[in-house]
Amino acid sequence: MDNRRDAGVPDGETGKLYSIIVTPGDGQMDEGLAAAMEEFYQASAKDPNRWHNNPEKKRKALEGLGRLLAEWQEENGAFTEEELARARASMYGE
Repeated sequence: MDNRRDAGVPDGETGKLYSIIVTPGDGQMDEGLAAAMEEFYQASAKDPNRWHNNPEKKRKALEGLGRLLAEWQEENGAFTEEELARARASMYGE
Protein backbone atom coordinates (compact mmCIF):
# COMPACT_ATOMS: atom_id res chain seq x y z
CA MET A 1 0.00 0.00 0.00
CA ASP A 2 1.32 3.44 -0.93
CA ASN A 3 0.77 5.65 2.14
CA ARG A 4 1.87 8.75 0.23
CA ARG A 5 -1.37 8.65 -1.73
CA ASP A 6 -3.37 8.37 1.51
CA ALA A 7 -1.51 11.40 2.85
CA GLY A 8 -2.22 13.44 -0.29
CA VAL A 9 1.41 13.36 -1.51
CA PRO A 10 1.59 13.25 -5.32
CA ASP A 11 3.41 10.35 -7.00
CA GLY A 12 7.13 10.99 -7.38
CA GLU A 13 7.32 13.29 -4.36
CA THR A 14 8.55 12.26 -0.94
CA GLY A 15 6.59 14.84 1.02
CA LYS A 16 7.63 16.12 4.42
CA LEU A 17 6.84 14.80 7.84
CA TYR A 18 6.26 17.12 10.77
CA SER A 19 5.47 15.78 14.22
CA ILE A 20 3.99 17.34 17.34
CA ILE A 21 3.09 16.02 20.76
CA VAL A 22 -0.48 16.66 21.86
CA THR A 23 -1.44 16.56 25.53
CA PRO A 24 -4.86 17.16 27.04
CA GLY A 25 -4.11 20.69 28.31
CA ASP A 26 -6.31 21.42 31.32
CA GLY A 27 -8.40 18.26 30.97
CA GLN A 28 -7.90 14.87 32.58
CA MET A 29 -5.87 12.27 30.69
CA ASP A 30 -7.27 8.76 30.37
CA GLU A 31 -5.76 6.71 33.21
CA GLY A 32 -4.81 3.83 30.92
CA LEU A 33 -3.07 6.16 28.48
CA ALA A 34 -1.27 7.95 31.32
CA ALA A 35 -0.06 4.62 32.75
CA ALA A 36 1.12 3.42 29.34
CA MET A 37 2.97 6.69 28.72
CA GLU A 38 4.66 6.50 32.15
CA GLU A 39 5.68 2.86 31.52
CA PHE A 40 7.15 3.82 28.15
CA TYR A 41 8.97 6.79 29.67
CA GLN A 42 10.48 4.70 32.48
CA ALA A 43 11.68 2.02 30.04
CA SER A 44 13.09 4.47 27.50
CA ALA A 45 14.74 6.71 30.12
CA LYS A 46 17.30 3.95 30.73
CA ASP A 47 17.84 3.06 27.05
CA PRO A 48 21.49 3.85 26.12
CA ASN A 49 20.43 4.44 22.52
CA ARG A 50 17.96 7.15 23.50
CA TRP A 51 19.26 10.50 22.39
CA HIS A 52 19.09 11.92 25.93
CA ASN A 53 21.57 9.25 27.03
CA ASN A 54 23.80 9.37 23.96
CA PRO A 55 25.64 12.67 23.29
CA GLU A 56 26.29 11.88 19.61
CA LYS A 57 22.63 11.06 18.95
CA LYS A 58 21.60 14.19 20.85
CA ARG A 59 23.94 16.34 18.73
CA LYS A 60 22.58 14.81 15.51
CA ALA A 61 18.97 15.23 16.69
CA LEU A 62 19.52 18.89 17.54
CA GLU A 63 21.26 19.50 14.20
CA GLY A 64 18.31 17.86 12.44
CA LEU A 65 15.87 20.02 14.38
CA GLY A 66 17.87 23.11 13.42
CA ARG A 67 17.72 22.13 9.75
CA LEU A 68 13.97 21.46 10.01
CA LEU A 69 13.31 24.86 11.60
CA ALA A 70 15.52 26.64 9.05
CA GLU A 71 13.70 24.89 6.19
CA TRP A 72 10.31 25.81 7.67
CA GLN A 73 11.37 29.45 7.95
CA GLU A 74 12.64 29.47 4.37
CA GLU A 75 9.22 28.35 3.19
CA ASN A 76 7.05 30.32 5.65
CA GLY A 77 9.11 33.31 6.75
CA ALA A 78 10.97 33.99 9.97
CA PHE A 79 9.30 33.21 13.28
CA THR A 80 7.65 36.27 14.80
CA GLU A 81 8.50 37.51 18.29
CA GLU A 82 5.03 36.37 19.38
CA GLU A 83 5.64 32.82 18.06
CA LEU A 84 9.03 32.68 19.79
CA ALA A 85 7.53 33.94 23.06
CA ARG A 86 4.78 31.29 22.89
CA ALA A 87 7.38 28.60 22.23
CA ARG A 88 9.49 29.74 25.20
CA ALA A 89 6.41 29.82 27.44
CA SER A 90 5.42 26.34 26.29
CA MET A 91 8.89 24.91 26.87
CA TYR A 92 10.01 26.80 29.96
CA GLY A 93 6.85 28.17 31.53
CA GLU A 94 7.91 31.78 31.03
